[in-house]
Amino acid sequence: MHSENSMNSSLDLTPMGREMAVKLVRRLLAGYSNLTAPDPQAYLAALVETMESYPQWAGERAIMRVEEENNQFPPSEKGLRVWLEEIVRPARFIAQHNERSAEQLAERDRLERLGKETDVEHRTKVVNRVLGDLQEWGFKFKSLGDAAAKATQAQEPPYDDRDVSETA
Repeated sequence: MHSENSMNSSLDLTPMGREMAVKLVRRLLAGYSNLTAPDPQAYLAALVETMESYPQWAGERAIMRVEEENNQFPPSEKGLRVWLEEIVRPARFIAQHNERSAEQLAERDRLERLGKETDVEHRTKVVNRVLGDLQEWGFKFKSLGDAAAKATQAQEPPYDDRDVSETA
């Protein structure tokens, strides 16, 4: 059963720790009256070790899955790990996506600040270089004059679409 806290924190990927893992493994195995593992202590230890490296909400969902499937046998350590991975995968993807997005936004802010810090002279050189490259590639411009300097001061394009024609 999900608590309201676990529903709200389903993106929290913090491992639950040993104490909570022990509680959840006991809850998981409570429905099986005769556990016939060759080494019950090693089996319990393996389940706890697997469970403790996942968030609490994922362990709770895995227990619900065991209850829903109503198996006669408890899950193996590998089976439990597969279920936990399936449960956590979407939250990990979202967390990684959010991390990448935050990095991209920070980079964009840095580049925008850098752009504002450059002086008019530098921007004029860049515009003139780009215009020169375009002319080398066959673009022709009518009456540019000192359009680069005007454009960088006004921060507008040095020409409008009517002034540019491409040669074939």
